[in-house]
Amino acid sequence: LRRQRQMCIRDRNLNDAEKVAVNLIESGYDAYIQKAYFRDTDEVWVRVRVGSYDNRDTALSVGKVIADAMTTEVWIDFVRFEE
Repeated sequence: LRRQRQMCIRDRNLNDAEKVAVNLIESGYDAYIQKAYFRDTDEVWVRVRVGSYDNRDTALSVGKVIADAMTTEVWIDFVRFEE
C-alpha cells in the first residue's frame, strides 16, 4: 500500500465546491471534487481535493498558499493506492 498526501478543502454545498475547484484548476492546480455520504447523520460532505504530494512539507506549503489566497481552512489527508 502506497500513501500520498492531498490537500483538502471542505465546502458546504456542491455549487460552492464547483466554483472553488474551477478557480483552482484555472490557477494551475490539480483539483477535483469528492462527495462522502454519512449514513448515521444522513449528511453529504463535499470536498475539493488538490494535488498528490510525496511529502507532508510540500503538501503543507501548497496548502498554506491556497489557504492564504482563498481565506479558507485546508487540511492534509492521505490517499491510499493499492500496488
